[in-house]
Amino acid sequence: MQIRFRRALALGATMLMLLVTVVVTTTGQLDAAANDRQLFEHTGEQKSRTYFQPNVNQPNSYVSPVNYRDGNIYIRMDLTDKPSDILTYAQLCFWRHADGVNFKYETCSGTSGITFRDGGVIYIDAGSPKNWWKKKVDGVPTYDWREQASIIRIMFFDKASRKLLMPDRCGSHCFPGDVTPHIPIKLNAEVIMVAKGNTLTPPSDWRSDCPSSWSNLCQGGNGGGGGGGTTTTTQQQTTTTQQQTTTTQQQTTTTQQQTTTTQQQTTTTQQQTTTTQQQTTTTQQQGNGDTVLLVTNSGRILGKDRPYADAIEKLGYTVQAIADSDVTVSQANAAAGVVISSSVVPSQMTDLTGTTTGMVVSEPFIMDDFDMATKPRQIGNQRDLDIVDSSHPLAAGLDGRERVSNRKTSFNGATPAPSADIIAETTGSGDRATIYAYDTGDAMVGGTVAAGPRVGFYFSYPAASLANNSGDALLEAAIAWAIAG
Repeated sequence: MQIRFRRALALGATMLMLLVTVVVTTTGQLDAAANDRQLFEHTGEQKSRTYFQPNVNQPNSYVSPVNYRDGNIYIRMDLTDKPSDILTYAQLCFWRHADGVNFKYETCSGTSGITFRDGGVIYIDAGSPKNWWKKKVDGVPTYDWREQASIIRIMFFDKASRKLLMPDRCGSHCFPGDVTPHIPIKLNAEVIMVAKGNTLTPPSDWRSDCPSSWSNLCQGGNGGGGGGGTTTTTQQQTTTTQQQTTTTQQQTTTTQQQTTTTQQQTTTTQQQTTTTQQQTTTTQQQGNGDTVLLVTNSGRILGKDRPYADAIEKLGYTVQAIADSDVTVSQANAAAGVVISSSVVPSQMTDLTGTTTGMVVSEPFIMDDFDMATKPRQIGNQRDLDIVDSSHPLAAGLDGRERVSNRKTSFNGATPAPSADIIAETTGSGDRATIYAYDTGDAMVGGTVAAGPRVGFYFSYPAASLANNSGDALLEAAIAWAIAG
């Protein structure tokens, strides 16, 4: 079950939208038998106005002699350097100049589900161009695919503000603040068009990790559904859709049913098999008493997920990284503990309210979805915590006002139910609890009974990597307490 996205725009993140601008060239007559066509592949870096300018292998018409308008478009982006960690989504847009008016006609792919915080490889099913959004011209949504586009861009947005990462020349769409923390972004982008009635034949460098639902030659996760804009990452564990996967020391698994051994779930060193309805991801070994699930946005341990992994390993447990949309309650119940990184996306996060395993939650905007607290927020300009219950194990032996961050950043805060133990608050914040806990059986918000130990933790996405020794000690104490239950 997926948590409803009750505050997609409440993440409080700074805006990000960048443009990958394409200079269009004519390539002559198109082969009528063509199936796939590479629209462009380009490696570049943001400049002062955030433009990339590769040439495009564009047909003279997207309708005839080969109909790409009613086909499908697939995108592979390798973000080699993304300096900002704000939640971002992507669009592919086409413009046509006409009648002496620049950008008169405009059409863009959908954006649902295309979200990411970090670098890495991202696959996007942009869907059929005929179904894309179109700008109204004379009151009617219009775009003529019979002619070439004048401009093609891949556009990146922040979920909150949806403003261009540009200082000027874009009117009310311009970025309102300082763009320098978010640039330069470096990437390689490749766009492939598939004609109507055909299926994708992925390039060889896509096949190891592109979504298996795209082609039987793709060996990646079962993602990238038509038109929905689904993303996958290169380090998600691979799966097949029509064949069995095997290892030399484990049972086979089909896409219809995941088998287990009598003592543990099956795993491989470099891939984990999945069902067609649920993809699981593991770094070493799937859930047992020595394994702690680390839930992240990507299913990988990226830079700002690393402090959580380090704390788990320091306590002597194996880390199993898994994506927010892939984790299941049964997997959580089989693990020694669950740690939810602040990198997760609330709209994609599986509902783990019912897990009996001890859980540490560092994403504020799922705390209320898990009935742990109300009024979740990120509180800026913080560096210290007030330890208000030094006797609790979660205080890690600290007392009074304690510096926990190497520099000022944002902390998570919320208002838990009266039965919660409040260990720490932001300085002078009153009801802004930053570390709080429920024992198994405690009444949480709305009367929901805590199925297992629960800890709400103050690490926001930037705070995790800025913690000093005291902050690290608090995290270790939180994980240890949740596991001990």
